[in-house]
Amino acid sequence: MGLYSPFSEPIQTSTGVPTGMLLGSINGFLAVCRKFQFDSVAFTFDHGRSSYRLKIRSTYKSNRNADQVDMGPQFRDFERFLDIIKVPHIRIKAIEADDIIASLVLLYGDSEVTVITADHDMLQLVSDNVLVLKPAIGQRPEVLFDSQAVYLKYGVRPTKLPELWALSGDRGDGIDGIPGVGPVTALKMMKQFGSLSSVMAHHPKCKGYGQLVSDNYDMISLNGLVAMNYIPDNLDFTFNKSYPDELRKFFKEFELSTLVRKFDQKTLWD
Repeated sequence: MGLYSPFSEPIQTSTGVPTGMLLGSINGFLAVCRKFQFDSVAFTFDHGRSSYRLKIRSTYKSNRNADQVDMGPQFRDFERFLDIIKVPHIRIKAIEADDIIASLVLLYGDSEVTVITADHDMLQLVSDNVLVLKPAIGQRPEVLFDSQAVYLKYGVRPTKLPELWALSGDRGDGIDGIPGVGPVTALKMMKQFGSLSSVMAHHPKCKGYGQLVSDNYDMISLNGLVAMNYIPDNLDFTFNKSYPDELRKFFKEFELSTLVRKFDQKTLWD
């Protein structure tokens, strides 16, 4: 959910167990449940860098800070929470959550789907049936993206975003674009020529960068196929807002007193 910041005041139990990310994730999940009243829910998690993208470029995400606070234990505790409330969660070794989400959208996109993520890459999945909700983080407000909202922000349709980013790169993932081509220039190029292939064939800035841009596109594009063969076929996404005793014990274990009180008052999902 991305509601925890490692720069905020640390939250921990009386015995020193960190719980800030756990509490932020649970509260974020509860807030979304209250607002949207979903009847089907699933979570996806990263499990190491993408082997698919590392084969294309070995430096993929090498810019990520190795000194970040280890959130592994709290992620596992959050997965315990999901198990207790019987919400499916998917983690596949060397496959990123983005690709898992893309596969789920490919499988279930004929239904109404809302993807909740702070990752802008997911905006390429937006369609008539698929929305992307970027949750509020810090001072940034919550934003719900449909196709029109994506176009207003980026100037292209959702399906064209990988072409745009293949030219300009993606700084967050350490993907360099064509030198001197940022988002504004990339959009001008796309507007002028209409497609990535036409831009590469005719724009002088692209000379000598064909392989770079092709690799960028393969790394950025989420076609749903990378994770498809690893998606369990027996997933039950039905979400029942229940109050099992095990959930209260879990909240007590991590001294989440506010959640214990909401559990006792039966107001967790209201």
